[in-house]
Amino acid sequence: MGIPIQSSYTHAGGIVWKMIKNEPQFLIVTPKSNPSYWVLPKGHIEEGERIEETSIREVREETGVDARVIAAVGSTKYETDNEFVHVMFYLMEFLKEQEHDKHEGR
Repeated sequence: MGIPIQSSYTHAGGIVWKMIKNEPQFLIVTPKSNPSYWVLPKGHIEEGERIEETSIREVREETGVDARVIAAVGSTKYETDNEFVHVMFYLMEFLKEQEHDKHEGR
């Protein structure tokens, strides 16, 4: 599946959706640094990890939601004070929610 381990991407994330009463719902989180903003869950790609694996892991860690990758959606690049960030986002389907204490709770 998808993009090789060796790439220019530094981060991966997910656009997670599920249907509730025939309406699509999307999962967003607040960043650790500023809880007044809403963002898509994402995080650093670990050494040896495939980008799709990163998106699944980061969604689970930040939200407690298990989701599966449907398709690559697109990427974005930006710089922070500390690093250059190149993120690949995936459309992901909600599967289930984990126990509340198993994630960052953002």
